[in-house]
Amino acid sequence: MNLRQLAYFLAVVDTGSFTRAAAAMHVAQPSLSQQIKALEVELGGPLVDRLPTGIRVTPAGRAFAARARTAVVAAEGAAEAARRELRFPSGNLEICTLRSLAVALLPAAIKSWHQHHPEVAIRLREFGDNGTLVQAVARGEGEIAVGPPPAGWSGQAQELGWDELHVVLPATDPLMRSDGPVKLAALADRDWILLEPPHGIEALAAEACRRAGFQPREIVRTAQLDAAARLAAAGLGPTLLPGNTVARELADHVRRLDPAVIWRVSAYTRGDWSPWAQVFAETLADGRLSRRRPRDAWVLDPDALQPPGSPPIDRRSPL
Repeated sequence: MNLRQLAYFLAVVDTGSFTRAAAAMHVAQPSLSQQIKALEVELGGPLVDRLPTGIRVTPAGRAFAARARTAVVAAEGAAEAARRELRFPSGNLEICTLRSLAVALLPAAIKSWHQHHPEVAIRLREFGDNGTLVQAVARGEGEIAVGPPPAGWSGQAQELGWDELHVVLPATDPLMRSDGPVKLAALADRDWILLEPPHGIEALAAEACRRAGFQPREIVRTAQLDAAARLAAAGLGPTLLPGNTVARELADHVRRLDPAVIWRVSAYTRGDWSPWAQVFAETLADGRLSRRRPRDAWVLDPDALQPPGSPPIDRRSPL
């Protein structure tokens, strides 16, 4: 007895005909009839009665069919599980990203991932600046990176959208009387909450201020995005952060800039996508980043704005 014989017998039962069963199984009818006969010989009696107008399943055949169907379905499930594992191995998916994106973009994507692929755990590696992230991926760390796209990258990449700096201010600040965007130059004479280098957001904020014509005057430095937002909301001074990194309870303290200050974010990998990395990149493409570039925005290049002391970026992705 084998699975092929079980499948042939079930086809006869389901179609009510040896001829139709043979067509459904893409096999010659004599061959299918021989397999059913061999099965009956092995079991010791007829499973179907051959009638001039078709077939009739015997009581033994009905009893056999129920268990045979369970066996065939289980075998098909086992084969599909093996094929899926060969295409998408279970285990872990290692993601390299920037700390700001780990806070803002990835949580929703990882939640969706866990709901659909609970057999694959996520390992998250966070980097403070883009140069360190790019070099780690070029060395072969991680299956997928999420961050500003490296110039001249030879591996696969998928654009996800634009990230954007916002200003955080106390609710009593005169600039908060309007819901409209804030001109960065209007904050030139303030004391500022700054991020501790080598945080990549610090380099972006410094470049935005430079374009606005001033260098921010430091009053507090912190390594934590959330601490910077809360210090600014408390009134110690403004800070510039990606708006989607600010806690929800501080949403009323956040304003966009005029002009907007933005940079691209992509998912990319070393060489070709692994199966799971490609699936995760597609999950990220439905994320929270804006797909539309704001008009007249200042577009920053994080690769060109490395914090002081950062090593030169090797933009190659060796195979």
